[in-house]
Amino acid sequence: MKKILILVLALLSNKNIYSQNFTFSVLRQPQIAYLGIENPLSCTVEGFTCKSIILTTDNGFIEKSSDCNYVYRPKKIGDTKIIISKKVNSKLKKIGNFLLPVRTIPDPIANVGGLNGGLITKGALNAQGGIGAHPPGFLGFELNYEVKSFAVTAIRNKELLFYHSNNNNLFNDEIHKLLDSLQKNDVVAFSSILVLMGDNKDVLVKPLEFVIK
Repeated sequence: MKKILILVLALLSNKNIYSQNFTFSVLRQPQIAYLGIENPLSCTVEGFTCKSIILTTDNGFIEKSSDCNYVYRPKKIGDTKIIISKKVNSKLKKIGNFLLPVRTIPDPIANVGGLNGGLITKGALNAQGGIGAHPPGFLGFELNYEVKSFAVTAIRNKELLFYHSNNNNLFNDEIHKLLDSLQKNDVVAFSSILVLMGDNKDVLVKPLEFVIK
């Protein structure tokens, strides 16, 4: 995993209500918690050891992973309240709260050799081993997807040339034989691409279309 970027998102103080300043952050950028995965948090409170600080939430659950670090797993999307308390004489005293957005992990984007479609030579297409998937944009952490199945269709002069359904992400011998036989302006489409997400759910992603040049 890439080096975690620690961003102190908030330093809040309200002396009329609370007596301590506190810092709260998600240990990666952007400062968003995602459904289906463990989200690392950090919190410190002025004048108190991390062992005495307790985080609770109205959405999911939070566990302490080390003195100042926590793991948060939300149950639903929305703006979630993280409540920061300190333990004094076996009792919890609220220090403050922080609103943290919770979102679903965006659907992955399928690719062949890092390409999402367009013009390609048959040699370049045939040199690929199969279909992969990657997250869109920057999530702030590495996420590996598994392509479970896909279908490939080849069209020549608007007529169906080939169709095959595959139960993994790899190009088998039958597909490679097709790719080697392609001609200029043939269209190859990869559809019904089923991807296993990080929360163990399957999702169908946008198909890919290549034109042989």
